[in-house]
Amino acid sequence: MTSRELHYGGNLGLTPISQRRATGLSKSMNTETAATVREDVEADFTKHCRVAKTKDFMANLFPVDADVIDEVYSKVQETLDYDGQRWKDFPPENTVVKEKVLYAPFVNAANAIRTATEAVMAGRKDDHHGLRDVAEWVDYHSQIPQSSNPDAAHIRPDCLLAHNVSKFRAVASANDTKQTKKKDKEAQRQATLQASVWWLQIICAVEMKRKDSQDGLDIVKQLIGYLRRILREQLDRRFVFGLTLGPNLMTVWLHDRSGVLGTTTSFDIHKVYPTLYYRNDTSDAVNVQEPRSFIRVIAAFSVLTMEQLGYDTQMKFYASPTSIVPTYRLDDEAAPIYLSATREKQWVITTNNKEQYLTVKVLSISRAYMMQGRASLVWAVVPFKDGKITSKKLLVLKQSWRPVETDSEQEMLTKVKNAAAVTAAEISAAAATEENAAAYTEQYTAAFMEGKEYIGQVQLEETISMREDADITGSLIRRGLTIAPSTWTPPSTASKRNRDETIESYLHVNATDGDIISVGTSVNASSPPISRIHTRLLLSTFGWPLKYFRTRREAVRGIRDAIGGHGYVYYHGLMHRDISPGNIILAWCDGEEGTTGLGTKGCLIDFDRGKYGIENASALEVPATFDAMTGDVADTLIPSFRMFLETPKTTPLALENDAIIAGSKASPFSDLFGYLSSAWTHVSTFEQCGQTVNCSVLKWTKGLRKFSFKFTEEQRQSGSRTGTPPYTSGEILSRERYYPGPGLDLFHDALHDIESFFWVLVHICITRSGPDAQRRAELEGDGKDHPELHLVVYCLFDGDQNVLAFNKKKLFRAPDDFENLIVPHFHPYFIVLKPCMQEWFRLLVLAYQYVEGYEYHNIHRRVLDILDRALAIMPLEKSDLSEGRTAVREERRDSLYDLTKHFAEVDGDTGIVHGFDRTSPRAQRPGNAEQYTDPTDSSANFKPLPSSPTPASKKARRLVLVNHRLNFIRISLPRLSLRVLQYNPAINPQALRVPAISLMTDLSPTTDTESAYEDDNADYANQCRVANTTDFLEKLLPVPDNIIEIVLKKLTGSHYNGKRWKDFPYGDTAVKGKALYAPFIKVANAIRSAIKEAAEATNDLHDVAEWVEYDSQMPEPSLPDAARPDCLLAHNVSEFATQDWPTNDGVASQNQESDCNTTGREGKGDTEEENASNWWLQIICAVEIKRKDSQKATDIVKQLTGHLRRILSEQLDRRFVFGLTIGPKCMTVWLHDRSGVLGTSESFDIHQDPHSFIRVIGAFSVLPAEQLGFDTQMKFYASPNNIVPTYMLNHEAAIVYLTTTSREKKWVITTNGNEQYLTVKALSISRARVMQGPASLVWAVVAFKDGKILVLKQCWRPVGSKSEQEMLHKVKNAAADMTDTSGEDFVVHIQLEETITMSGKEDITGSLIRQGLQVSASKRTLDAAERYLRVNMTDDDIISIVAVTSSRPTSRIHTRLLFSTFGWPLKNFKTRREAVRGIRDAVVGHEYVYYNGLLHQDISPGNIVLAWCDEDVGTTGLGTKGCLIDFDRGKYGRRHESVLHVPAKFDAVASDVADVLKPTFLRFLETPTNIPLTLKNDAIIAGSRVTPLGNVYKYLSTVWTHVSTFAQGGQTIDFSILKWTKLFSFKLTEEERRSDSRTGTPPYTSGEILSRERYYIDPDLFHDAVHDMESFFWVLIHICLTRSGPDAQQRAELDGDNKDHQQLRFIVHCFFSCNEDDLAFNKRKLFKAPDDFEKVIIPHFHPYFDELKPFMREWFSLLVLAYEFLEGYEYHNIHRRVLDILDRALASMTLEARDSDAGRKAVIESRRDSLLKLTEIGEGADS
Repeated sequence: MTSRELHYGGNLGLTPISQRRATGLSKSMNTETAATVREDVEADFTKHCRVAKTKDFMANLFPVDADVIDEVYSKVQETLDYDGQRWKDFPPENTVVKEKVLYAPFVNAANAIRTATEAVMAGRKDDHHGLRDVAEWVDYHSQIPQSSNPDAAHIRPDCLLAHNVSKFRAVASANDTKQTKKKDKEAQRQATLQASVWWLQIICAVEMKRKDSQDGLDIVKQLIGYLRRILREQLDRRFVFGLTLGPNLMTVWLHDRSGVLGTTTSFDIHKVYPTLYYRNDTSDAVNVQEPRSFIRVIAAFSVLTMEQLGYDTQMKFYASPTSIVPTYRLDDEAAPIYLSATREKQWVITTNNKEQYLTVKVLSISRAYMMQGRASLVWAVVPFKDGKITSKKLLVLKQSWRPVETDSEQEMLTKVKNAAAVTAAEISAAAATEENAAAYTEQYTAAFMEGKEYIGQVQLEETISMREDADITGSLIRRGLTIAPSTWTPPSTASKRNRDETIESYLHVNATDGDIISVGTSVNASSPPISRIHTRLLLSTFGWPLKYFRTRREAVRGIRDAIGGHGYVYYHGLMHRDISPGNIILAWCDGEEGTTGLGTKGCLIDFDRGKYGIENASALEVPATFDAMTGDVADTLIPSFRMFLETPKTTPLALENDAIIAGSKASPFSDLFGYLSSAWTHVSTFEQCGQTVNCSVLKWTKGLRKFSFKFTEEQRQSGSRTGTPPYTSGEILSRERYYPGPGLDLFHDALHDIESFFWVLVHICITRSGPDAQRRAELEGDGKDHPELHLVVYCLFDGDQNVLAFNKKKLFRAPDDFENLIVPHFHPYFIVLKPCMQEWFRLLVLAYQYVEGYEYHNIHRRVLDILDRALAIMPLEKSDLSEGRTAVREERRDSLYDLTKHFAEVDGDTGIVHGFDRTSPRAQRPGNAEQYTDPTDSSANFKPLPSSPTPASKKARRLVLVNHRLNFIRISLPRLSLRVLQYNPAINPQALRVPAISLMTDLSPTTDTESAYEDDNADYANQCRVANTTDFLEKLLPVPDNIIEIVLKKLTGSHYNGKRWKDFPYGDTAVKGKALYAPFIKVANAIRSAIKEAAEATNDLHDVAEWVEYDSQMPEPSLPDAARPDCLLAHNVSEFATQDWPTNDGVASQNQESDCNTTGREGKGDTEEENASNWWLQIICAVEIKRKDSQKATDIVKQLTGHLRRILSEQLDRRFVFGLTIGPKCMTVWLHDRSGVLGTSESFDIHQDPHSFIRVIGAFSVLPAEQLGFDTQMKFYASPNNIVPTYMLNHEAAIVYLTTTSREKKWVITTNGNEQYLTVKALSISRARVMQGPASLVWAVVAFKDGKILVLKQCWRPVGSKSEQEMLHKVKNAAADMTDTSGEDFVVHIQLEETITMSGKEDITGSLIRQGLQVSASKRTLDAAERYLRVNMTDDDIISIVAVTSSRPTSRIHTRLLFSTFGWPLKNFKTRREAVRGIRDAVVGHEYVYYNGLLHQDISPGNIVLAWCDEDVGTTGLGTKGCLIDFDRGKYGRRHESVLHVPAKFDAVASDVADVLKPTFLRFLETPTNIPLTLKNDAIIAGSRVTPLGNVYKYLSTVWTHVSTFAQGGQTIDFSILKWTKLFSFKLTEEERRSDSRTGTPPYTSGEILSRERYYIDPDLFHDAVHDMESFFWVLIHICLTRSGPDAQQRAELDGDNKDHQQLRFIVHCFFSCNEDDLAFNKRKLFKAPDDFEKVIIPHFHPYFDELKPFMREWFSLLVLAYEFLEGYEYHNIHRRVLDILDRALASMTLEARDSDAGRKAVIESRRDSLLKLTEIGEGADS
């Protein structure tokens, strides 16, 4: 693949930038909206929101003395603010009022309490409150608090407590007067802003509820948005309080850096209750006067210390040397300065030991707004005292909230220092025993002791104290409160908040800190929140971010130094885990040249997400099996290795023993060929190595084993795995290995950090054009001129985590693509680095492939060697020369001096930063106000930079998943459920946070109860197109022009005045939609009436159809929250309105596919008006009204599409349906058929173009029924003498039609040959509701002529596809030369296939329905999703994964099939044997068609039937045989004689070569058995034909293990024992396999197909036989898990909400009932950890199926083996191997009663009787 093949978004027709906008990815990172605030809170709410017992919450967090409360209580009664029953002006109890009515009463009451409290506290010794006289409660619902960030969201609390309100108003008033005279409008605006309340002033926010029963959850989420904003703006706030209040009930909330904590119950601010009723309260019952609780809360803000109200009293605002004050006590000078931008504020910070520091520059405040997390604040500071700078020494001060249980940075670095001392002593001791002690010491000192100078130096670390108490969220802020479940049930009057039942009090998952991802296992649901400790660090290391390099050498040397520092800490126990450009700085060396020569050195900083472990003695463990390996054994191996290694070489290699021995110690013996070959290929590619292969050449430093470090398994697995996503390893992002293997659990190791360094340098090479942070000009603008470069940057750095993970994983699995796709986009300035980066990447690939290899464990040394060689050959630039170096150092020294000047002279835009600013693509998150400018992008010396083309990734509100190596991006809608399972056999399901499991009757995800309307929006973008308006109207609505003229003439005067239709509003004025209903209905019905006189003949619908306004009602039956059309055309309206409708229980929902529980007319009332409802079954056309013509078209059409979809779903005899949108003057027309939706490209003015309007309305009275979408070959069967079209129902038929469900309705269907069939049972109508697709309808039918039972299927197949009959006919022809065609008996037999015709013309969407209309670009203003868009469609429960190559809709042909094969679904098996035999027969049928060129591609229980054998007992003995049906998604190709290609380089492998290999194989194979094995040459030779020679060890071993595990194979290993049949199978060509779609029913589809990735290796994926065999496997697994016996008995444990079997329910949900992404994830995990099948699945088999356990284990093991070796015999002979397993299972199975002769006879008779009942006309008994 070349970079020219890169395409962003496939064929979506969008540029990279426009595509990014379409997916919300280009939203300015500066902009925050109310919606984004809501989304952020929504995402974090369940993670970090908890509750505590109300009583304890109030006592601990609001410790106001009781006597103070008593005095205040008395005072407010004296002032009549409280009358003993209710606070003044609050509405009476139990009255519903508008919310705003509550604002003034609350503010008045709160201010009354504040005033009374201040009076009570005046003069008291404990009166130390800082808010005295400056705080005030304010009603602020009509204004928006001002923000220091102009891009902040416009959100507003209802009421608030703010400080200095009057002072700011006075300042504003003075400015206003002054500036008004100058007529300076901008100054007036600024004065207005100052007159407003600012977020910087708010102490507490209040959110009101208009009634106490209102959903409390939504109110709390709104409140949290305000609290979050306060914490974000006020950097000196440690936490903040918030209140929610209704007419009576209040709750209190605390927001700190451990999340949000609230009261479990609300309390009534008015009432006095006689007893306590806090849940679990054991205290004595006393009178509780809850007005006192209200007083306690409000008074606390006037009583408590500022620390207790959330302020950091060690921070004061710096306005000038003489004005340094707390923010809540601002003076006149400080107040206006304080309102400046957040980043410009300066602070004086006092440490615990009273030392002061003045902030001179903000380095990072990006995380200050996080709901929960570290909330790091970083500044450049200088020592300060008494208003003066005491030293110009720059330091970096960092304040953050780290988890209490984690080590601090200083603690971890101290441990490193101590460990280094131990290492030095060990080196000295070991050197003493060496001959050359100096050389030994030098070698190991270089390996382990160098690098400490490249680590950030911590000068001071302390826990911040508030009044001498450690500032810890759990102890100081929350006062040790424990979380509690909110399950208390209050009295009828009272006070429990209305909480969402699905969100429990204990909810918690791993936190996300800003741009840091956290990938870890979720904690126990009952765990407390993470307690955090407020920490301050002073660092003496400071400098410039890496991107400010002045030369290439400085950039590379900076990274080289940082890697050296990383190696130093890693080998002494500390893992960094967050490598990013922001954490690599060019540290100032203070007058020295440094390592770069430019006064700097690279330095690694920010270890607060590091992990410290303990040292192990050995990294490269020696496998026990090879301890005895010696030179003699190596000699035996050398011939095999040399033969393999010499293959690509022409010169013989000298292979030394030490390489083989060393390799065996670092790689599994079965993969020794591969490891040695890969290591040799790597070094020989990038260096001159000669022809000798030994440890030295391979750079395998064996001595490193003694001192190398790795975490223990437990340490590696514990904790979260973190990183800055654009630079994080794809393994960490995706949570899976690049190269999976058994036992390879994922943990964050040194290799992942080295990969992050790699991505840092790649990012520089791709996005920079030179030194001084110069950004490439090609990355500016919309990317149209350089789409490939933009695409690469997006896919590797700017995309969301899923995009990044997918592309990085794909890149490592196809390493050549790095050179083809990435390297060509390096800027010319960095061309010199291309060889270096290619070698580095290949080294990473090698290390990831062999995780126990020397490259993995010595990765630092290997990368440093690469960088050292790159530096040695790098051309010098001007700044690298002596004069240039001096100039750069002087310039940098000057910039540092400027930073330390007095603030009147300080340049606040200097580029000097410490590096904590996260200048990465993730650094600036959309909506992050504090990052609306890059803190490092401007400097006195460096030009300001444009905004990064690598914008911040948002939280995954929309998932963008990449479906190829950077050349196709798949876009999907937001997922509604989370990834469900990373299974753990020991997991407690009750602690799992998974979506509620809705278990259907048979737990089948293909059941018909799925919602029909979840995907309207998805389908709209996929399948909605437009055509030229004129062509559309003339071709689809061909009303004669003369009729239109007659109608217009007749209506002119009465309904049309020549310019406008009667009663329509004038102009494009915004009117209420309903104002248009009556005018439209009147005019439409007038046109309908006029048509009758104008036309010589009208259609059958004219006299029964009527236009109706229907906005105020809902068509029957209705889904609970279904939409309704505004107006509609319906037939038989008057007839149905006068019917006396029955109310029997048989009138269930007309669509059993819906979740509707409506039972006929029951519960709808008895009035005539209510009984006049229309039904979806009556609607001919739906109309959606726009209140103004300029209203967004897309939303209206989406609503209309939902209505049309519902009509097609309900009316099974509809082929298509029309819909209209209309505004005050503009109309559009839409057609919905099985090719999607087609509309007019332009709207037309119904007033200026009345002819078009009459054409549209008149068509419904003129055109024949088939041109209006009816299938005239289908008639409704009400009785033998009453068979009528649905639009011509008589009285009897109408009642039956509306009182039977879709499944119960009977139809008479006439074929093209005029043969008639009566439907007697609906078998499948679930797909009739899809917006586009086959829309299959399947019935059991009886032929009128002979009463024979058949199966009739009608569907819409793509015109270009082969029909089922065509494909099966080709199979039969291909099988003509086969000796055994018995498999044909187990494949469905087709009696008739025909194309349905309408009036003699083939019913094709493209030609007959759409009349050949071509799609065109819309001239209307549409959103990006409305034009030409087509992405992969989903047909109901069938996924379709296709690469779309054309924007044209799929034309579909209406097809009818009659099958002579019929029977029972597999789930209706009568015995175990019948179930297994049925599947076994279907596998035989699958084998028959596959080896004759046809692949089924949709194996599911619904497509395996127990076919009736009439008078025969069948293969099951119960009158049935298994039969494979439904091939309409099959794929036919040509057959090929040879599948198992013999690689050319192994053609010569014969017995003599096998003899050479045999000793090696035997040594390996004997290891686990300890019994000598006899290995035949044919096994070795055969193995070499199907797998690379380097992998023959592994293949042979794996196959032998499989065979010996499940069968008695003896001790002889040969071709026969391994079951390697020498049969060359047939298969599709790769081209044919990859073409077209790959389909399946998701619960039974292979995880490879669902995930679009191979389980084990990474060749291109195509649907093959092994995937269908896996589907058969899942079918049987589903039966074993969900059935308790025969006759479709579902397990009782799965009924209802059974809480005693959560594990079983959880497993069923995760493997069969969840969404496609989760199914794919779970199946992939199962195949990648095969042992879990035994632990997770097998234990949950129902006892009835215990006999099948060993065979299901073997089947699963066989699938694993086949997937692992794609060219192996198991893969290509999968049918025979599966059949062998099933045959052995049947032979060993215990007989049941029904398997006896008498039992069989009874079953056969019972089934015969059920079939006879079906033939009784009108009975339709259930089979």
